[in-house]
Amino acid sequence: MATLISGSTGVNKITDGTITNADIASSAAIAGTKLVMPTGSVIQVVQAEFETKVTLSSATSKLLEKSITMKGANSSLLIRASVPIGMNDDANQDVDLALHFGYKTGGANGTSSNYSPAGGRSEFSRVKASGLDPWFSTDTKRHGEGYDKYWVETKTGEYLKTGLSYAVGTAVHVALWAKTVNGAYTFICGETTADTDTGEVMTLTVMEIAG
Repeated sequence: MATLISGSTGVNKITDGTITNADIASSAAIAGTKLVMPTGSVIQVVQAEFETKVTLSSATSKLLEKSITMKGANSSLLIRASVPIGMNDDANQDVDLALHFGYKTGGANGTSSNYSPAGGRSEFSRVKASGLDPWFSTDTKRHGEGYDKYWVETKTGEYLKTGLSYAVGTAVHVALWAKTVNGAYTFICGETTADTDTGEVMTLTVMEIAG
């Protein structure tokens, strides 16, 4: 038979709102699923980085990718990238470059069209990876000469992807894609230098934001 603990402070006297934050021990192991994060709160942050010289010649390639497993339902994703592009000493070069964000569920893939676009502009149609919209696009390289070959120019992109309806536990793969046309671009360090000499680390950061 159940025992009823009664009295002026008994269990049978507890009503909604009578337990406050001060009543909960700091060591209490409350499950995260019991907590409701206000809309716009950062639930988690993951990051990928790369520090090895990459040369992409007239091709489409995934530069970085990071998987994030959703801890909340219907969350948004804030995507940020820092992309160091190697400079040169060859004056003017007519080489195109486009950078894109893409995301997908069900595992990583080597084909850009299997990813959904996150941000970018469809109007950047001169050069783009299949299925994606560039957030950065250029028709030529930046003019370079002399010591410019030791330098990198950093491009940063950011986009908040809203309107997602993923359940808790869904793994989402977020990728940074690049496409070059009519020649090559170098990433991480200068075109004619080694990544052990000069350069910058490339990063891709993904934040889960409570919906």
